Amino acid sequence: MTRESGGDFLDRIFSGEKVLVVATGDVEAGVDLSEVGADDVRVEGDTVTISLPEPGVLSAGLDEEKTRVYDRDYSPLNLRPDDDLVEEARATAEESIEAAARENGILDTAETNAEGSIRAFVETLGFKEVHLE
Repeated sequence: MTRESGGDFLDRIFSGEKVLVVATGDVEAGVDLSEVGADDVRVEGDTVTISLPEPGVLSAGLDEEKTRVYDRDYSPLNLRPDDDLVEEARATAEESIEAAARENGILDTAETNAEGSIRAFVETLGFKEVHLE
């Protein structure tokens, strides 16, 4: 992820800076079962119907051991490096990692995994049919 500071030409000469951060991270997605209430579960004999909340991203973060500043370029007259620029690049990288996970279908995978786990658990309770909405 690259971030730059400095506006116009003169600004870039005196305070311009470019930071390249190489980032890796993790995104966890799932279904928050704390949102399931009594009204979301219906039992009729040996059949149970559960209305599940939509899957969502539960956490997203950078792997601190693998994320690093790869390159940092200062303008010729820059005497004060901008550490906020590194933090901006890291924040942008984290957003990009989450966006990439969403584009790659992490929410669909989370929904499928949650349904499979919940179905298996509820069946161990003796229900013959499990319907998930």
